[in-house]
Amino acid sequence: MENKIIEEQYKKGDTLYLQSKYEEAMPYYQQVLEIKLDSDLANYKMGNCLCHLGRYEEAIEHYQITIEHNTTYQTEAYFYMGNCFFNLKRHDEAVKCYTKVITSKKNWGMAYYYMALCLYYLKIYDEAIECFKKGITLIPEDGQVYFYMGNCLFSLKRYDEVIEYYEKAVKLQPGHYEAFNNMGKCFIQLLKYNEALESFHKVIELKPDNAEAYFYMGNCLKNLNKFDESNECYKKAAELNSGYLKVEE
Repeated sequence: MENKIIEEQYKKGDTLYLQSKYEEAMPYYQQVLEIKLDSDLANYKMGNCLCHLGRYEEAIEHYQITIEHNTTYQTEAYFYMGNCFFNLKRHDEAVKCYTKVITSKKNWGMAYYYMALCLYYLKIYDEAIECFKKGITLIPEDGQVYFYMGNCLFSLKRYDEVIEYYEKAVKLQPGHYEAFNNMGKCFIQLLKYNEALESFHKVIELKPDNAEAYFYMGNCLKNLNKFDESNECYKKAAELNSGYLKVEE
């Protein structure tokens, strides 16, 4: 009888969960927990609902119960608990979770991606690069992996290697203005001002109010001795963002 009640609660909760009705799904999983407090599956599903609702601290508590029981859902619980820590900007703790995931499932591409992001935010760039490389082999069609890989290389001033990753990012995500913007900055470091201008033009095409792009365009034009055009870009940057000082003609 008890098992039948639990099965019915799961069925109702899962139906709502699949409709992204997480708040409505939770009472059904909670009813399972009232019958069986240490239910691994109910705790895991409660964690998922709370995670989707942005209630990360509460979600972590449920994932920890699932993990403590060393069940079938342990690896998945580590992954989503890592995501909770990631969203809370507790990157050190997130890395520990993702390490558990890839130790158990070596081909989980998103675990490598999020782990690499954590390492990137922690400024551990060399290790982040290795994780991004693995992520690229497992999820090669995700433009963000290439974008952040480029950012790591840029932070290490490995400019010659950066361009190909930003180019791949914008090929996969043509509207990725940040990748175009960073690619422009990289071209500047390589003294390739015409190529940089093309990148910043694309930024402005995608995001016309981007003051930074106008500012760097001004720098490129100045280095190309096109001073009138350079000043116009500086003025436009200042109009869009008062943080950019106007350059006098």
